[in-house]
Amino acid sequence: MVIRNQTGQIVLNIIFILLAVSAVAPFLLLAASYLSSEAALAKYGYGFLPREFTLNAYTYLLKSGMKIIRGYGITILVTLIGTVCSVAMTILFAYPLSRKELPYQKQPAGADCFRTFTECILRYHDAVFLYRKYSGCIN
Repeated sequence: MVIRNQTGQIVLNIIFILLAVSAVAPFLLLAASYLSSEAALAKYGYGFLPREFTLNAYTYLLKSGMKIIRGYGITILVTLIGTVCSVAMTILFAYPLSRKELPYQKQPAGADCFRTFTECILRYHDAVFLYRKYSGCIN
């Protein structure tokens, strides 16, 4: 027979319910904001229930389809470039560590730190460059 701590179960349930609500609440606020008019948002602020119901946000999205497609294209391109760079850096770092005859087998911590730092810089640089190029900041 298993004896359960009821107080502990109740506390854990409350914690997980709060975590679930905190994860879902921003999406509900977002949904209420795009179903409200701009004037209502400016006058009353954001709330979980829309004040003046309108579908103008959807109309704007449907009219500006190319901007959305371009945004997704940039996102996919940055993800692909970042993934290729990350895999290449990992392979270039892992191969020498797998070979016992190569030097510096006992000191990978500094190299790992350098690899991680370099990878972060490369990803940031690629993302910023692609954003500026395809958003019209750079010709």
